[in-house]
Amino acid sequence: MKSKVTERHCGIELLRIIAMIMVFSLHFFIKGQYSKSENIVINFESWIAICMSVVAVNCYVLISGYFMSDKSFKLSRLTSTYSQTWFYSVTTFMVMLALHKISFSFGSLLTSVTPFIHNSYWFVTSYLLLILFSPLLNSAINNMSRQKFKMVLFVLGGMYCVFNNAVKLINPIDTSGGYSVIWFMILYLSAAYVRLYYKPSYKPAKYFFVYFATVALNLTFHTIFAGLGEVWGNGMVRDYNNILVYVGALFLFMAFLNLNIKNIILKKVVLFISPLTFAVYLIHESPFISSFIWSVFNTSTWCVNSPLFIFFGLGTVLVLFLCCCFIEFLRKVIFKYLKIDYLIKKVSDCAENKIRELISRSRL
Repeated sequence: MKSKVTERHCGIELLRIIAMIMVFSLHFFIKGQYSKSENIVINFESWIAICMSVVAVNCYVLISGYFMSDKSFKLSRLTSTYSQTWFYSVTTFMVMLALHKISFSFGSLLTSVTPFIHNSYWFVTSYLLLILFSPLLNSAINNMSRQKFKMVLFVLGGMYCVFNNAVKLINPIDTSGGYSVIWFMILYLSAAYVRLYYKPSYKPAKYFFVYFATVALNLTFHTIFAGLGEVWGNGMVRDYNNILVYVGALFLFMAFLNLNIKNIILKKVVLFISPLTFAVYLIHESPFISSFIWSVFNTSTWCVNSPLFIFFGLGTVLVLFLCCCFIEFLRKVIFKYLKIDYLIKKVSDCAENKIRELISRSRL
């Protein structure tokens, strides 16, 4: 039986927050060079965090697919994401320039004002393309039987997960490791299938168990193949289309879908923080800030040899995450006061209506 999504799910919004913390954790342990530390404890704990967090991007796209596959295309969804990304690209450039952390050049100026041409944010580029393709995907979803939908997911999963991992070095299908709009489309379809044909039982334990099992297996494979180099030992573990990462993300998503949060205070906190999370990625992954952050938080400056290192790392990530959320909160307040978001939506809706009119006339 097909179901309709009518409102945001607090459990899913909590997953959105956790997924972004996981994204930050991935960057902290990988770009901070902790995953390459010669200290065995730091190295192993870093890889525990990496294997637990690598599902984050998949979860983020699954959340989008779950909700967007039930909605009609809105140009404002595209323009709001674009404008928010552009704002942080330009603002971080100006701030770091003012603090003398970067040197001015016309190249860096051009990068700041054209982040998509320079692919400054690979996720945003793929995500915007996914939004553009969403009407086509939704049309396919609504015109497929359940059996055909299953077969499509089985074939795509086989090609992009199983086959991709089996022939990592010579795969002609997708060598991006899941860093592409094609993989995002597969995640979108997976989430749409869950929305259409899965009814939550509100018993998340078994889904959490499968997620942690995939984490343990991924960590085991990394430990076994670590000596085979970046592609097999480290790279494949972090591929978003790694079958274990895909299954882990899907079951973690379903675990939070089954999470029934009843505490009113917790609900308010989750629903307050959740809309702020996307900016955390835009801020800390800005090409003008990223290199500075990871030059500060890396093994050469933070020599933490304690067995509790992982808690230091996650604590640092959480503090930086909350700082970025606060910055986004201020931006939203300013934009609301200046009615910038309102104007962007108004212009977007007007442009969308004009485009629809042109399309309808062309049919005559």
